[in-house]
Formats: sequence, C-alpha cells, structure tokens
Amino acid sequence: MSPLPILATFLSSKQTPEPNPVLTSLGLFGRNLAFLLAWTTIGSRTNDLEGIWLPLLTVDVLGALISIAVSTTLGSALADTLEYLAEHSSKRGDINLPEPSSPPLTAVSYESATNSPTFSDVDYPSTSPFYKPRFLFLFSLLPFFLWIIQLGVMNIWSPPRNSLSPICTFVSEHSPHCDGLNLGSVDIVVSYYDEPVEETRITLEHILMLNFVNLRKPRVIVYNKGKKSAVELKQALDVDEVVNLENLGREGGTYLHHIQQKYNHSMDAFIKALLSDPQPTMVDDPDGFADHTFFFQGHLAWQDIGKRRTELVTSKTGFLSFGPYRESQCGFDVGTDTGDFTTTWSAQFVVSKRRILANPYESYAALDKILEAPEGHWIHKDWGPNGSGSPSNPALGHAVERAWPTIFNCHDSRMAQVCDDTTWEADKCQCYD
Repeated sequence: MSPLPILATFLSSKQTPEPNPVLTSLGLFGRNLAFLLAWTTIGSRTNDLEGIWLPLLTVDVLGALISIAVSTTLGSALADTLEYLAEHSSKRGDINLPEPSSPPLTAVSYESATNSPTFSDVDYPSTSPFYKPRFLFLFSLLPFFLWIIQLGVMNIWSPPRNSLSPICTFVSEHSPHCDGLNLGSVDIVVSYYDEPVEETRITLEHILMLNFVNLRKPRVIVYNKGKKSAVELKQALDVDEVVNLENLGREGGTYLHHIQQKYNHSMDAFIKALLSDPQPTMVDDPDGFADHTFFFQGHLAWQDIGKRRTELVTSKTGFLSFGPYRESQCGFDVGTDTGDFTTTWSAQFVVSKRRILANPYESYAALDKILEAPEGHWIHKDWGPNGSGSPSNPALGHAVERAWPTIFNCHDSRMAQVCDDTTWEADKCQCYD
C-alpha cells in the first residue's frame, strides 16, 4: 500500500488550524463508523474486494491516530493517558486522571500551535464528562473497539451464516453485495443415488456457506433413488426433506419431477397476486418455486470450476452452470468459434424461478415422460456412454444433462467462448434476468 494516503492525511491534519476537539472527535467517529459499516457489509463478504480492505483499514486506523496526534488537545490527552496507564498498570482500581476546571475551551490557531496549551494546561467545562479530552479521543476510536468485539462474538458464538449490517438498509437496491435484504428465497435440490454420504454432506455444506445462500434460509430437498432409507439420509445430511423416487430417468428425471411438483403452485400463487396487484414484485409461496433453485447430484463435480462458479450467483442470476461450458453443434462438442450454441456438463446449475416458469408445464411433462419411459420403449434402443439404454440410465438423459442452458434460454455460443474453465467473472459466465 502506498504511503501517500497516510502522508496526505498527516499533512492535511497538520496544516489545519486547531478545531474544537468535540467536533474533531465527532468527525473521526463518523468517518470510522461509516468505514467499518461498509467493511462489515461489503468487504467481509466479497471475495474480489477482501484483498484491498485490510490495507484500507490500516490506512483508516493510522489516519485516525495521526489526526488525534496532531490535534493539540486530543493528542495531549492520548499521550497523558498512555503515560498514566504505563505508570499505574500494576495498580488496581479506577483510573482517576486530574480533572482541569476553569474557563471553557477555546480554539487554538495554527500560528500559536508552538505555544499551544497541553492537556494539563487547558480547562474544560465540568458539567458533562463528554467534554473531557480522554473521553473524546476514546469516543473517536469507539467503532474500532465495537468492530473487534463483533469479530470476537461472531467467531466464538455465531455460525458462519452472517447477519446483515444496517448499512444494507440504504444500499440494498443498488448493491449486489447486499442481496440478503432482497428477501429472495433459495431451494437446494439434490438428486441422490448411491454417492458417498460424506461427499454429499461436504457439497451441501459448501453451498449453504455461500453468502448468497446463507442469508436466505434455504430449503434443502433430497430426492433419493438409491437403496438408503429416507430416515437415514435425512439424519446423515441434516436436510429439510427426503423424497423417495423410483430409479428412472437419471438426474434429469429428478429435476423434472421437482419442477412439475412446484410449477402449478407457483403459477396459482402468481395469478392470485396478479389479481390483487397488476405488477406484483414478489410472490411468496412455500409450496412453489424458490426465487432461485440450485440443482446438484450427490457430489459437486469439477470442483475446481464448480466451487468458484457458485460464488458468482447474485439476485440477478437467471442461469449459471457450475460445470464446464462447451460449444456444441448438432449435439457434439466442437472447437472454439465453431459451435452453434452452448452446452454444459454434469447437470449442476442454478436457475431462477422466472426462467423455469418461462417454459410451459407441458414441455417439462413431455420431456419427463420420455426420459422415464418403461423398458421396451423405442427411446431405449438408442445407446450412450456408461452403459446407458435403460429406464434408469436412458441415453437421452446424457443429452438432457448438456441441454439445461438451452432449456432455460441461456445458450448463446459466445458464453462458452468467454467463460472458459479458468474464468471467474460473473458477467461472462451466466445469463441475467
């Protein structure tokens, strides 16, 4: 960090005539409080900013100390207090600094700074302790003490799910870092078969720890197509709901089942809201879709890509895949700049309620019907990877795995070009609503 900001703060403070120490203390308090509220709201929650907040915090602390030091009154109070504490550190009892009393404080001009009074020379009104210099410089640094206490409380007693700073009340509509006040909801849908429970638990812990997710009281729904019991999975994973399904249609059939179950509830709630308000801004239906739904299998594939992508989700996200994007043509992955549309791998993504409802219910139902077609259906005459070609593992399921960007209208081939496997820029790797 360049020393210029510190030097500028020092020179600015040094060349300014001695102000009323009360106003100086109030000014420093307000600046420090604003800075630390901003840090609590934005700096501590945003990966792309947290690298610069510590240097900025250092400059702010040093600037405050320098401002106090060059203020004749506050500086003398600080020096005398430190000297007193050093002399009496081994003694018990209250700290009783000498209390001056005489005429009210008057401003000290810059010209007389060389002969300016010290803490011992200046008298202050004795009617209020707020005017005593030792209270003033401690008051100006109070936000730092509160910040340290807050960090201690959060680290010792609080879970990783952060609470919001009051500053978000004023900036939530303009800042993507204050998503928690937008009151959106989140569902996490897991298609489980026989993956190691520990891997599934680790995946869920990662998703639940995301800032976007943990501020929204997410619901976790596990659809179980394996041999484990619902009770066993619910206890092992500590989730809201476990639903047993017949092992048909791969994970695509699971996702389509969830969509069909929630679809009509959401549409009914929206129509009711529309009748009462021509422009409803939010429809809260616990039986319908959440504002955003995360879809996963029993583990997070492509973790080096997936974990970083999960951190790009905002309230504006329409569709974002947590697997690699690829350019495709006629169903085959092709080289850069030669594909017609974007596909993705591993069927792990987040999608908004708006994009799910943009497709008619009949489209989801028709696709699910053919994915879960019984043995002997013509769709199973096709073949595919991993021994596919059966109701539990239809070849079509592998195509659906790659087709979710197309299903949710986020298939422009340019996205695969600009969002490669090492790109973590939100504007390049997703479609916004």
